Formats: sequence, C-alpha cells, structure tokens
Amino acid sequence: MNAGGESTNSAWVSARPTSSAPTPLGFATLGHQLQLNWPADHTGWQLQAQTNRLAVGLGTNWVNVPGSDQTSLLAVPIDLANGSVFFRLVRPY
Repeated sequence: MNAGGESTNSAWVSARPTSSAPTPLGFATLGHQLQLNWPADHTGWQLQAQTNRLAVGLGTNWVNVPGSDQTSLLAVPIDLANGSVFFRLVRPY
C-alpha cells in the first residue's frame, strides 16, 4: 500500500531450504546404468560430469547433468566408449 492506494496481490513464491553441508555421492550399478544418489535434503544441488581419458584425469570442463537439481536419485546409462566419466555434486550457490 502506498499513496496511490492498495495494489493487486503479488504472485506466489515458494522456497525450499537445502543443506549446505558436503555429502557423499552414493552409487550402484544396475544393468547398463549407473545409479547415483545423495541425501534428499540436498535436493537442489547440481550433479556435474566430465568425460576424460583416465590418463588425463580431472580438468575444468564440468557440465551440469540436466534435471539433477530436481531430484536426489539419477540413473545414467553406462557407455563404455566414453572412457572415464567423473561426477561431482555442487551446491546451488
């Protein structure tokens, strides 16, 4: 409300608290899939991946795994042609 009067209602918003504590990334294999999981209180965190030759190791070419910030369980197909694939879970902020 101001000198011009009362305005219309604002749009609804929502927020979901997420943990900022580091967490281990769990994994299991099932068929030709790698199942990655992390605690539900870390939903909102972003899973990132990079594919490098094992001799190269980790680089700076991390890419976000689409949709991983909306869940705490993700299945990734195993493709032996990719060589080494590295994963990490990062905070959203």
